[in-house]
Amino acid sequence: MSGIAAARGLLRDGHDVTVFDQRPDVTAGGGAVTIWSNGATVLDQLGVDMSGAGQPLSAVRATTSSGRPLASIDLDGMVNRLGAPIRMVPRRVLLERLLTGFPVDRIHCRARVVDLVNSSHGVRVEMQDGRTVTGDVLIGADGLHSVVRGVLGAAPAKPTGWCSWQGLVTLPRIAEPRVARMIIGERGSMGLWPAGGTDMQWWFDLPWAPGFLRPQRPIEVIRRH
Repeated sequence: MSGIAAARGLLRDGHDVTVFDQRPDVTAGGGAVTIWSNGATVLDQLGVDMSGAGQPLSAVRATTSSGRPLASIDLDGMVNRLGAPIRMVPRRVLLERLLTGFPVDRIHCRARVVDLVNSSHGVRVEMQDGRTVTGDVLIGADGLHSVVRGVLGAAPAKPTGWCSWQGLVTLPRIAEPRVARMIIGERGSMGLWPAGGTDMQWWFDLPWAPGFLRPQRPIEVIRRH
């Protein structure tokens, strides 16, 4: 997402841009993402039409696991003040909108970076398949396990103290499609955020500690908590 968005902005300003992606094709996995008003403003500046995408949200309501209200966030108030909507959008839909009008011949898949050399003349990037490309600037938008960050010797990503499981499910009906819900329990929390139509983004967050091992059956761990 961030790589294509950055490329759109640079192409708009007249730069010669090529996107390299280690995946076999340009598809989006995962569930949905929340696009807040600042993100909506940036997408508009990039010429991305988000009308009708996902689900606009008007409120976030937090309760305890027993249903006692904890907080309610008026998203409509934020939208009116900032002048841009807040919406939950499936990742596949956001990528489709980002790629609309994007010159797909500038995207090269199956291109995994293994090394790079930076100099006063620019940057040289070596790919796993033996290709070498050069340019003035390299933007490493390759996520949590960033190869670019590792090659540059930057500090690795740090744990947040939470482990999160997320997904997108289709339900027969969503009672309040403009309301996102959070349930805060004694041993973790969860969320139910409408993502358009009958799509619902769900997540479960549990405290993470050093030595945590990825469970083979996450649903059993979640149910115990």
